[in-house]
Amino acid sequence: MPWRSSTNDCQVCETFATDDISRRCPIEKEAGIWFDGCRRRYSNRNIFSIVAEAPRVAFFNGMTVSSNLAEQDRFDTYILSIINDTAILVETEAARAKKFATKEKNISSSQTLYTLVQCASDLSGTDYGLCLRGAIAYIPPGPEGGTSFNPNCIVSYELSPSYNQTAVAALTPSARGLAHENFHSWLFS
Repeated sequence: MPWRSSTNDCQVCETFATDDISRRCPIEKEAGIWFDGCRRRYSNRNIFSIVAEAPRVAFFNGMTVSSNLAEQDRFDTYILSIINDTAILVETEAARAKKFATKEKNISSSQTLYTLVQCASDLSGTDYGLCLRGAIAYIPPGPEGGTSFNPNCIVSYELSPSYNQTAVAALTPSARGLAHENFHSWLFS
């Protein structure tokens, strides 16, 4: 979760994540690692089908849309509205099979906002909203793009595509995820 373009890319990422978390956390009872292409999490307690709101992690670019506070406030409100609309798409029956949704919205004549929200495949439909709202609530005002995630959900928004739009259009429920080429890791234990 999220952003893979092929089954092979996913397998490579999952293998790397499994090896990396085993190397970094050899004696931990609970740990998780996220890469731009996949995630790996383990625990000595049941973690499946349970919404975990912590740890929450957020990465945002340092760019702001405007130094004008009123204009920035309007942008922040608009961004949250679009992100919430995308989260609602995941909660609909049609999107539940995929556990993710993307949305592209023109925010000016020259800018498009690309949003992605995704839930872990083991969550029930009633837990999607709770999980996504927790990730959305962690988005600070100001940045023009970023990613917020917890162990079960991810919310991402950027002014440039951070996912493979062609892969998204072609995905079926058995081919979940989106394409992204970078390996960045975030580790908790």
